Amino acid sequence: MKLKTAKVIADLGLDPKDFSTDGSVNLTNRTVLMDPNSFGQRKENCLFKATSGFGCNPQLRGSTIFADRLSDGVSGRIEREDVVAVRTLEADLVAADQAIGAARQALDQARREWKGDLMPADHPLIAAYNKAATDYENARVAWSVSKETATEAVPEAAPVAQTA
Repeated sequence: MKLKTAKVIADLGLDPKDFSTDGSVNLTNRTVLMDPNSFGQRKENCLFKATSGFGCNPQLRGSTIFADRLSDGVSGRIEREDVVAVRTLEADLVAADQAIGAARQALDQARREWKGDLMPADHPLIAAYNKAATDYENARVAWSVSKETATEAVPEAAPVAQTA
């Protein structure tokens, strides 16, 4: 991973203290910041959730990382050398908390406007909320695993949306 200065991160409008440039971190299920100059992306398209690939593990020789772009969920392939920083677990937890709050508000608003008795289980807002809840739980677990005494300080898991 290229080590970039906090200035590069700040130039993208992001908070440098939310990111680490430690190249020895396993990137699996972590949010990574891509170098916007490497492929001409806007800042909202530079954040990816690394899902798998030999490039996630700094101990392996491979450099390919399979990842989902956070701005639109598009899956693709990126290279480890284009990763400039990894978001801290604490910042991932905060972002997941904000995402689940926004998904909950959208779902509650849709339920208030829904004309039928029950919202269908396959409604896109229910799926979006459940994805946000899963992402929040994954961030919460990753954060708690990284701390010795984190289980007392970690917020409760988010409930799964019901169709009622």
